[in-house]
Order: sequence, then structure tokens, then C-alpha cells
Amino acid sequence: MDLSAAIAIGFLGSFHCVGMCGPIALVVPIRTRSSWIRILGAFIYNGGRILTYFLIGALFGAIGWGFVMAGFQQGLSLVLGILIILIVLYQWIFRKKLDFSPDLFGLLSR
Repeated sequence: MDLSAAIAIGFLGSFHCVGMCGPIALVVPIRTRSSWIRILGAFIYNGGRILTYFLIGALFGAIGWGFVMAGFQQGLSLVLGILIILIVLYQWIFRKKLDFSPDLFGLLSR
């Protein structure tokens, strides 16, 4: 990956942090004198973050379970697994990197 593409990805990803993580981190009490309050604030922040990721994972896991029940996921996993192996073998045999980057990053890397 070109340095300009990495910078562009980092810059675009920072909007997620500012919009989502920033307000959550601002409620953590860090300017208090009591270390117990800071520890409790960090515990609540990280506990809420972990619980949120758990609930989102459970939701998508439930959606994924519907695909398992339909038999679709097994075939899709097999096809995608074979595709990944073929891509790795192609790159290993021909010593070429495949460029799957979107047009935006292709333009930024020139």
C-alpha cells in the first residue's frame, strides 16, 4: 500500500473515532482527585464498550445463524475459502500482488 493511501485511510477512519468514540471517552472522569472515581469511570466505559460489541456480535451471529439454517453459509464459506487459497497461491507462485483497492485509493496512490 502506498503511503498516501495509508494516510487517506487513517484520515477517513478518524471521523469514526471523533464521531463515535470521542463523545463516549469524554464522559470518563479523568480530572477528579479520587483514583477510585477514575478507576470506576474506566471500568464503566470499558464495560459498556465490551457489552456493546457483545450485543452487536450476538445480533450478527443470530443473523448468521439464519444463513446456517438455510445451508447457504456452508457453500459460501467453501467457495470463499477456496478463492482465498487460490489468491495466496497465485501471489506466491507468480510473486505478484493483486490490487483489490477501490478506485479512490488507486487515484490517491498515484
